[in-house]
Formats: sequence, structure tokens, C-alpha cells
Amino acid sequence: MVELHQPAGAFDVILCWDLFDYLEGSGAEQSLPRLADLLKPRGYLLAFFNCERTTARPATRYRIVGSEHLEYEPLPQARPPGRAYENREIVELFDAFDLINSCYLPNQMREILVQKRAARVPRS
Repeated sequence: MVELHQPAGAFDVILCWDLFDYLEGSGAEQSLPRLADLLKPRGYLLAFFNCERTTARPATRYRIVGSEHLEYEPLPQARPPGRAYENREIVELFDAFDLINSCYLPNQMREILVQKRAARVPRS
């Protein structure tokens, strides 16, 4: 796993575009606590999952260039996706977050928006 050298609470939003499809074994479960740590309180995580099972899509590098422009580059040397998640598995994967929205897109992608739960303040 790649270690991100950012302080806790560094990001308002984290975009995970096809990330979890390419992690092996329990990589997704192991990555989420660190991603949650990188989010500010009540920060958002937007994730996309490929639900199309008949053809493997190549890994793609995405780069947000401006507020209305996204560049992408297929990475043919990357290994194929490790798995296709079922809807139930996706919801369970993010059980430590508050689910804001989940939808199935026409291109057979599952989009899920979750929010980091606010820390509970003990009552005095």
C-alpha cells in the first residue's frame, strides 16, 4: 500500500475513482481508516465502482485540471481489476461513514457519496 504523507484532517473531499476495484484482498477495508483519518470532520468521500462484469476496463489515471475539466489516461500496464463489488458489499464497506447518496449510473458504475461521522463529544 502507498503511504500518503499528509496530516490528519488535511482534506475536505477525497475522490476514489475506481480505486477499490483494483485493490487486492482486504485492501479496501485496510485503506478506509486512513482515508477517513485524512478527511476533515464531516468531510466527504466520493467513490466509484465498476459494476460491469463482462469486460475488464484498463486502469485509468484521472487528473482534475480545472473546475470544468478532467483529463484521463488509460494505464495498460496496470493489473486488471481485482473484483466487482456487489451493492451490499459497497454499503458494508462504508459502514463507518454516513451514507449521503448512492446511485447506479447508465455506464454501469456505482457512485457512492459518504460523509465522515463527527466525533462524539462526551456529555458532562
